Amino acid sequence: MSVILALPVELQSQILNWLPLIDQIHASKVCGRWRDLILHSKSFLKSRYSNVNMMLGVHHIICLESKCFSCTVRGQGTREYYFLGERIDEPFMDEPLFAPWAWNDEHAKGRLSTLEVDMFTAVPGAYRHTWTGYSEFGQTVTVREFIEKVLKPVLDTANEPPLENAKVRDLEGTLTFFIGLQVLAAAFTLTGG
Repeated sequence: MSVILALPVELQSQILNWLPLIDQIHASKVCGRWRDLILHSKSFLKSRYSNVNMMLGVHHIICLESKCFSCTVRGQGTREYYFLGERIDEPFMDEPLFAPWAWNDEHAKGRLSTLEVDMFTAVPGAYRHTWTGYSEFGQTVTVREFIEKVLKPVLDTANEPPLENAKVRDLEGTLTFFIGLQVLAAAFTLTGG
């Protein structure tokens, strides 16, 4: 490790630039220099967005593969975010969901305008909810804000009658995503359900 840290910053950056997202998350915890490189370099940021046609321009945290991301919900305000089983901290969750470069690329913008997000849940009284296109979330929505918007119909339903004993503060479950052809399917499963 100390050998790599002794290299010039430019070489460290080139080496780190080959890392997939999960390893970027790990490497950002090694030292302040790597954290700054990974979180603030444009090349690193660009590598965190899909270049696959069906999910072009969507953050890898959500669209790398089915069920690689999960959000554990405990009550109204407690959230824990996981990517490939590893806990994710704030900087990655607060990045834009849609690639900043996508709005300059007509193909990417066209893909994002038709992206469908379907929410399914096991919460009684909460029905399937669908959003279509980035216009539903806004171009600058962060990954965290996106998760909260997807969770909102479930949390609202859990806090309304006729579910007498189901308050948001009592709701516990897990949100996961499944990747389809131009579709993100979200599922919220109650803990123990």
